[in-house]
Amino acid sequence: MRINSTTLFLIFTVLLLTFSCKDKLTKGVTIRTEYGRQKDTLTTEEASADFNTLISALKTIHPALYKYTPEAELNGYFDSLRASIKTRISVISLYNLARLAVSRIKCSHTFIKFNSQIQTALQNDYNMLFLNFGVFYNAGHFYLNTEDTPAKFSELISINGHTVPELYADLSKYTTVDGGENCIDSFQLGEDFYYKYYLNYDLKKFAATHKYDESPAQITYKRNNHIETAIIKKRPFGFAYYSNPQNPLNLYTWDEDYDLAINDSEGYAVLTVKTFAFSKERSKAFKHYVENSFNLLSFKKNIKNLVIDIRNNAGGDIDLMDYFSSFTLGCTFKRCLSAKTKVRNFKSLPFETQVYDGANDYVDSILMQDYDSINRNEFALKQLKIPVYQQAKNSFNGKIIILTNHGTGSAATYFASLHQDRKRAVIVGEDPNGDYSGLSCFYQLSVTLPNSRLEVVIPVADVKFDLINQQPKNTRGLVPDFIVSQKLDEALKGKDTQLNFAITLTE
Repeated sequence: MRINSTTLFLIFTVLLLTFSCKDKLTKGVTIRTEYGRQKDTLTTEEASADFNTLISALKTIHPALYKYTPEAELNGYFDSLRASIKTRISVISLYNLARLAVSRIKCSHTFIKFNSQIQTALQNDYNMLFLNFGVFYNAGHFYLNTEDTPAKFSELISINGHTVPELYADLSKYTTVDGGENCIDSFQLGEDFYYKYYLNYDLKKFAATHKYDESPAQITYKRNNHIETAIIKKRPFGFAYYSNPQNPLNLYTWDEDYDLAINDSEGYAVLTVKTFAFSKERSKAFKHYVENSFNLLSFKKNIKNLVIDIRNNAGGDIDLMDYFSSFTLGCTFKRCLSAKTKVRNFKSLPFETQVYDGANDYVDSILMQDYDSINRNEFALKQLKIPVYQQAKNSFNGKIIILTNHGTGSAATYFASLHQDRKRAVIVGEDPNGDYSGLSCFYQLSVTLPNSRLEVVIPVADVKFDLINQQPKNTRGLVPDFIVSQKLDEALKGKDTQLNFAITLTE
């Protein structure tokens, strides 16, 4: 049989189209990883196996799995999620179930995440459509927060018939904070609102029809006391991911992670610390900054009041928080009262495991050397390994006021608890999204689920804070001495409601 050049060209074209179409599935995201081709959907068996790995990893590693949700209730919830896997499902659907599972634990250091390949694929998938507007939450209300919306900063009433109370109840299920039901992270509610909305509403339509919902969103909002409606087209993930503007309630106007402002005439200073999470080199710079700041304040004899702003400080390195506290607490304190773990050698775990954002060998050696066996399945941090901090030279002896909000968490919440417990500071603002007396963290392990390649991040130690009064009077966690919410109308004018109130408390 003779094949001419035209026939060869046609055959080549057909083959080229055939292979290229394999990587352009219309019912999900196709990803290639170092493990080979990763399916955009999973069989019932594959999805169930991944979910079982997730639950097994949580029960094996998490040091305080049932701290906030009773064992029978949490296991029953896990079982109900597992039972919902009845047919082939997408990786995104499994991610949704996993996110619901870890959120019910109520631990901010436990979360589910996409690997980098899935994240990249999502950003390049132009079939998967999301809400094309930002939202932020404040004092029980949602507000629109994107230039493309017809009325920026107008109060949101509903989206596609879902009212704000319904949206809050449904989407709060995807937030991860330490503590009881009253602990929320209002900034977290708004930061990936478009994705939570997709998981809770649009994904269900996709699971039922295997078609993306391309219909625009109908929103109802209040502007100038009038109820109005608008139709807004959806956009692909990549556009939604990069188009979320800064929350207008966050009034910081500088890029640095810390700042000191001194008002000599009024006798107060404002020290802002936006994070305790720094690289090794930046950690040294932060410590130098803290030392220099308090050296300067020691020469300013007229500065009798110090406002410490840790709003939206999500935590970070507890060593840096301890160092900072040595200049403000006014007494000797320990890093923690105790720490317990279930894991002493994570390399022996029956999962694909590595240290999350850390060095495997370093963490493994610490777990082996610094923890003693309590019983067969639990180990405690040796008391000799718990650092003790003395009051620093040039520590501040005047009145201290600490600003917190729902974006304050982890080590920053510990900072506030430590000072409230010692009656060293007045707390102003909103409840932090952390527990009053402890958290699960120190180090975190990342377990990769075998079929979906989703990653679940789990803390290894349950830490009890060095507090005199271990039990708060209620289940809310840390409650400010003065509860003050930022007023939106003032924020839009550049006025800081919480800071201005704190200044009225200065002496």
